[in-house]
Amino acid sequence: MKFGKLLSVLVASSMLAGPVVAQQAQDTLAVSQTDAEERIRTSVKIKMRAQSISAAACYLQMGMEPTALRTPLDEQIVEFEKFVTALVEGDASLNITQPEARKKTHFAAERVTNAWVPVKDAAMNIVAGNGAVTDTDVILSRNLDILEQGHNFTAELVQQYANPAESTLADLFTIVISTRQGMLSQKISKEACMVTNANGSSKKLGETMSVFENTLFALRDGMPGTGIEAAPTAAIAERLSEAIEQWTAVKPLLEEAKSGANIAPEQQALQMDRLNDLKVKMLDVSTLYVDYMISKRS
Repeated sequence: MKFGKLLSVLVASSMLAGPVVAQQAQDTLAVSQTDAEERIRTSVKIKMRAQSISAAACYLQMGMEPTALRTPLDEQIVEFEKFVTALVEGDASLNITQPEARKKTHFAAERVTNAWVPVKDAAMNIVAGNGAVTDTDVILSRNLDILEQGHNFTAELVQQYANPAESTLADLFTIVISTRQGMLSQKISKEACMVTNANGSSKKLGETMSVFENTLFALRDGMPGTGIEAAPTAAIAERLSEAIEQWTAVKPLLEEAKSGANIAPEQQALQMDRLNDLKVKMLDVSTLYVDYMISKRS
């Protein structure tokens, strides 16, 4: 998907905030700043876990378990479900102290769960050592549905908890864009694995890389006309610059994979390791954005 088209879709999504601001403000009156921050942050982790699981499934199905796979696949599955449950029922261990009261958010969580069930079943087969090509196919084919539902879930929570009474459209748009980046780093990892194994699309990989890179620079420097403003704090700008350095380091490996070259297992492991590091950095960035946005509530 071209960058401009992606921005158009997300602008339309963000504009849904307008008519429901008053009700959302009422729904979140009793929620603390920490609780609100953790809800948005946890929704971001759901999207990242979904993509990490897909990438891990691809690598593991190849018979490869790189040291970069820091969290075993089975643990990622448990974490995914814990995060979704926490956003509905609350979880003190995640600083989400209250159950979700808003029905629309419940429905968004239910759609994520429905998209997740077949992916979980296939992933558990792989964890148990009984995985077949059909299991990987299920995970990869259902991945776009989880992506869509996860994005919609995050958008609902951003509109609900990022102080809709005070946040501008540009604020909401920027935070939704920033929270996608960690997920995209793992989507790139998955697509690179698929291309290397001759069951993926070099074109799709190139498009995802382009969206990630353009968004990364836009978040730091701004992009007039798209709704993305330059990093609002020095800390966010610094983290984005660090992420750009990490992206610059891994990009040549991805370009080689995109070309269809035969990639050695050691190089694939390095590629995955660096993309995992980038995922962590982008989670730091999205956390700073969430903190900045929620601080407007106080």
